[in-house]
Amino acid sequence: MINDIDKLEEDYINSFKLQNKYLKESFDTYLNATDLEWWKFNKDSKQITISIINRLKAYYNHGEGIKSLLDKNKLTPASDFFVEQILFFVKIYLNKVNPGLIVCSERGCKINNGTRNTTYFPDISVWNNEDELVAIIECKTQLGRNRKDWADQFKKRRDIFAKNYQNIKWFYCVMTGQNWNGYGFKETLGEDYNKLNKNVSYYCLLDVKTHPSKYKSHLEIDNRIEDLLLELNELKKCPTGFKMEE
Repeated sequence: MINDIDKLEEDYINSFKLQNKYLKESFDTYLNATDLEWWKFNKDSKQITISIINRLKAYYNHGEGIKSLLDKNKLTPASDFFVEQILFFVKIYLNKVNPGLIVCSERGCKINNGTRNTTYFPDISVWNNEDELVAIIECKTQLGRNRKDWADQFKKRRDIFAKNYQNIKWFYCVMTGQNWNGYGFKETLGEDYNKLNKNVSYYCLLDVKTHPSKYKSHLEIDNRIEDLLLELNELKKCPTGFKMEE
């Protein structure tokens, strides 16, 4: 009986192995690319942003299938998957243009928050030669549940880090503008409005009308991830650093 069940399970179990296989193949293909210099994008390119959105669209469509089949009320959260897609492209891009920068996810950062020592685990952190923290990227699928408080909470984290780490560049990256006020509100961003604070950058992939599962056109893109990548490349200079083509 056990062998019979194993046979029934075989294809489904192998599908996870294939996901790992294809992810690694994609990662290696980007890293080893020579004929297609994908990292030398121009100022108008949106190909990496579109690639991330298409991955998210595939993920959500897969989740909808599971939700329908099993009669679930909610989709499996995509927060970790979103972080992984940003992480994927940040890692391969910096490997190409600025290999002195090390990209990590959930790497512990020891801080003192004013009352006690604690450890914060950023979604994505960028380090210079493993020991100097130079950037943190926070990734959110959307801000609907925290539409009133996210900016204050984000500033409090930055203030705490400023007492423990010097000259960190912060990035706040949101998947879609649905269900919240967006970044264009002075009362929300305060000093960060109009980019007065050079140590913080805000990105939102899709506009207020669009969810990745419904994505159809590049016209629905709000902010390009390519711009975030270019900012990362400017954090620390290295001999192979790449300048954006005009």
